[in-house]
Amino acid sequence: KMEIYSKNLDMFTNSKYKYAEMNKWVENVKFDPLWYLEKYIKKPQIEFLMKLKLYNIAISFLNNDIWSSRKWLNLNGKNVFEICSLKTKKDIDFASMYNLTPLELKSYLIMKNEWENEITIDAVKFRSIIIDESDTDFKYEFISFERLYNYFLENKKQFKNVRDFWADYRDYIQAARYLKMNLNDTKVKTPHDFKYCHDLCCARREELTKKRHAMKIARNARIFKKIAKKYNEIFSYKDKKYTILVPLTKEDLKIEGKQNENCVGGYYDRIVEGNSIVLFLRESKNISNSYCTVELQPKTLKIIQCRTRGNGAAPDKVVKWLEKAINKIKQKYQVA
Repeated sequence: KMEIYSKNLDMFTNSKYKYAEMNKWVENVKFDPLWYLEKYIKKPQIEFLMKLKLYNIAISFLNNDIWSSRKWLNLNGKNVFEICSLKTKKDIDFASMYNLTPLELKSYLIMKNEWENEITIDAVKFRSIIIDESDTDFKYEFISFERLYNYFLENKKQFKNVRDFWADYRDYIQAARYLKMNLNDTKVKTPHDFKYCHDLCCARREELTKKRHAMKIARNARIFKKIAKKYNEIFSYKDKKYTILVPLTKEDLKIEGKQNENCVGGYYDRIVEGNSIVLFLRESKNISNSYCTVELQPKTLKIIQCRTRGNGAAPDKVVKWLEKAINKIKQKYQVA
């Protein structure tokens, strides 16, 4: 197809394709001309992009089902400005010279309003990679994009590519925020030895995270112990048929979950936070084995669930017994 079209371009001279810029497509894009002609019928405004040598933008404009077109181009535009916001000759020349992609075009148009020095294609590519990696634009308030780019150039030798730098810088900033460092301080946002500061901050964050996690576990254990003691005094109940037991440890919940084949082993945090009351209902003649796992609503003592093995519904007679037992317990609970 490429050979046939390139040798017979004069066939379009007086046809409905005479403004389709077929020669530029064949010479520069080198992609199926027939596909191009079919698209041209639906979007004749592609002529503007082709004349200005905006080939990458032209391809995305025609491929209106791809991510870059949907996000960065106005597919219903009727001229170059409407399609891709290129208004001045300087902007058009820059986009044409470097055959910008839609993402690079978006980056360039944003940079125009905030870049103090002459915009370079490398800086534009840098920003487009950041947008691509983050699925959003650059949004750090404590550092300008131009300063970040210059900082990258200062540390370029330490990284294989821009993506590696951006991943490490974001990781470093997240660690610095976690450690409550002052990001408005130049020595913090652009440290002299980036790799060293990155590794140090991430190590400190990990250390602090472990410490806080250990403190949370210890605190929750104290709270659970206190709650368990209180509930044990209130909810422990027994007659000839059934017995209500209160889990006294996290391990009790895990054992109940394993024996009764349910997920109550994961209810520890809900109990600590005061969002659940968990009880074990046993047959009095076989008190050591699980029978029903019960969850109550803390404020009303309403039965949220009463389940036998494998989350099966408890028999009606068991639920009725439980309701009567809770009614007897309720006054003691309210007083406590």
